[in-house]
Amino acid sequence: MITPQIKANGKVYKAAKPKAKVWRLLVKFQEDHGENPNIMASEEAYDQMMTLLVAMFNNKEVDTAFLEEHLDFDELFDFFYSLQTWITDTVESKMGAIPSKNAGAADSS
Repeated sequence: MITPQIKANGKVYKAAKPKAKVWRLLVKFQEDHGENPNIMASEEAYDQMMTLLVAMFNNKEVDTAFLEEHLDFDELFDFFYSLQTWITDTVESKMGAIPSKNAGAADSS
């Protein structure tokens, strides 16, 4: 999986490894607006999207103003949707690598 990044001002800003806070923000966003929302239809959805994007970078230089200034409108949404997929894939791959404590429970009866 390629880490999402933004190139601006001659610098590359890479998304940080997803933390629990980011996962919580993504789950809340999807609960509130679905997995493929029309973000343009809701200021609340837009604000939640931006909060998630800023949290994902975990970089004081990358805030809402930075994202709005350096990403074209269509790039912003494409970036968000690809970031959702990246977060989900990253978390699911890590969860799949954790042995289940209940894996042998069904066999022990």
